[in-house]
Parts: sequence; C-alpha cells; structure tokens
Amino acid sequence: MSAELTLSQKLFSFNGRMRRRDYWLTTIGLQVVVFFGFDIAMGAIFGPDFSLFTSGGAGVRNRLSHTPSVAIEAVLNFCLVWPACALAAKRAHDRDKNAKPIIALVIMTFVLAWGRSLFGLGYIVGSGAFWTFYLLGMAISFYLFVVVGILDGTRGPNRYGPSPKGLEFAKVSE
Repeated sequence: MSAELTLSQKLFSFNGRMRRRDYWLTTIGLQVVVFFGFDIAMGAIFGPDFSLFTSGGAGVRNRLSHTPSVAIEAVLNFCLVWPACALAAKRAHDRDKNAKPIIALVIMTFVLAWGRSLFGLGYIVGSGAFWTFYLLGMAISFYLFVVVGILDGTRGPNRYGPSPKGLEFAKVSE
C-alpha cells in the first residue's frame, strides 16, 4: 500500500508519484484558493472597484488598466510556479517519465502568460506577438493537459516509487 502524500508534499516536493485524481483535486483547490485570495486582496488594497464580486465586469477593466494590480497578479502567479511544477513532476513520475521536460514546459506556459500580460501584448490583440504568445501557450497547455492530466500512470511500482493507487502489480517481463 502506498503512503498518502501530505498537502505540503503535494505542493512543494518533486519526489514520488501522484495519481490523476489527487492532481486534479489539488490543482483545482489551489486555483480556487488563489482566485478568491487574489480577489479579496485586490478589494482590500485598491478598493471595491477592483473586486470581481463587488464590481462585476468593471473589476476586470479596472485591473487591466491599473499597472499596480497587474504587477501584484504577476507576483501571485509567480508564487504558483513551484507548486505547478511539483504537481506536474509527480504526475510525470507516475507515468515513469523524467520530469525535467514537463517542468520546462510548465515554466514556459507561465513565461508566455507573463509576456502577454506584463509586456502589454494582451492589449494588442491584433499583433503578431500576441498571437505567437497565445498560440504557443495554448499548444503547450493542451499538451500538458493530456500528458499530465489525462494519461494514466504506470501500473504498480516504478523507478519513482510505489503506485499511488496502492495497487502493487508485479511487473511483467517481456
């Protein structure tokens, strides 16, 4: 039987394996916490006109046109890089794959998103730079979605540890 990872191990450790269910629950939970935390912080720092819950669509416009809020969002997103890489690494390990290429792709998606936001490419929708950043980011995101989030892990133990499902099948030699 495999040992269950703690939340700290799930978010900050690059060791071990993680099953898809735990990956999705942790990822979605983290995104919900970050979304609400960011919205509360924006409302507390800049006033209710920057909260999506108190201002609706105006909050989005206020945030996009306000450089300090874009900078705060970039800093908060930067804090998500490590947990995103740790989660993806454990999913790669579950598939008996080296995590380095997956981690590089996760980091690249963050860099492309920051490039669109911080360098104003998000506001110049018709520019070639915007579409390059956007389409490349979408292609990498789709690949990660399939490889990390959809494909099943190897059955039984592998070089990265025991099965996170607790199923210890003997490896069949062919």
